[in-house]
Amino acid sequence: MPRLIRDQDVDTDLPNRVNDDQVTRDGLGFPLPGEASELDTAIHMFKISKILGHTLESLYTTTRRRGAVVKITRLQAELDLWESAFLSNATSNNDDDGAFDEVNDIENSFNKSFLAVLKCITVFHVHRPALTFSTTHNQFSISLKQCCHASATLIDVISRTTHNTLISIYPNGLHILWQAGLTVLFAMWNGKPYSEDASSDQSLLILCISTLRRFGNIGVRENDMVMECVDVLDRLQKRTFEGGELPEYDQWNIWDWPMTAAIELENNLSAVPLDLDFDSPINLQ
Repeated sequence: MPRLIRDQDVDTDLPNRVNDDQVTRDGLGFPLPGEASELDTAIHMFKISKILGHTLESLYTTTRRRGAVVKITRLQAELDLWESAFLSNATSNNDDDGAFDEVNDIENSFNKSFLAVLKCITVFHVHRPALTFSTTHNQFSISLKQCCHASATLIDVISRTTHNTLISIYPNGLHILWQAGLTVLFAMWNGKPYSEDASSDQSLLILCISTLRRFGNIGVRENDMVMECVDVLDRLQKRTFEGGELPEYDQWNIWDWPMTAAIELENNLSAVPLDLDFDSPINLQ
């Protein structure tokens, strides 16, 4: 992730929560308390981007690495506060009759999905440094649980979305979905499964694999690198949950050195574009 602009370098207020049709020569007509605004999604995105910026500045640095647990706790508290505001706004977005018109329903569904995915990505960045701690460290278990929950949420949201553009919007991407599947496996390998029932974790991984396979077919031609990642993830989940021997794999020994294979695939997957056809109209359906 590139470094974001630091708060101390910016002196800009957030935009006012005013819809376009409420701007007149006489002034601004602000929404009533509890009423949604067209700018709410943008404001939520700006706020969580600041949290992500704080994370990159305080945890991903070579000069200020001390006090990681305190920083992680503080950043998670900021995320919890952001999420409460986001959920409060989401429940107030419905009309009195509890329904949107068709256009607004599509737009709001996309906005909510994108912000949910962005929140998961931020959780990953907040808690991943703790996954380098000793497995006996208390923060390791706490952060691993947070990462697993974010992984499960991300897999669920992306698997249910009908918006093909959601997966291609930065900082989201197929590599994030791939990492979510690996995180669930990582928890299993460390004896800290996300679910009490192992079959639930396996079902989650199978859903992740099928979703990767679906998005790997987006564009003019099938993305071979994505299909390769799908194959590796599928083999790892079968070996983890079903046991037994695996057939030989030409390029990577995916069980003896699973993280080596994962890192190599991750680097390639992050660099390979989705080959989307941007000349055709975007269909949000």
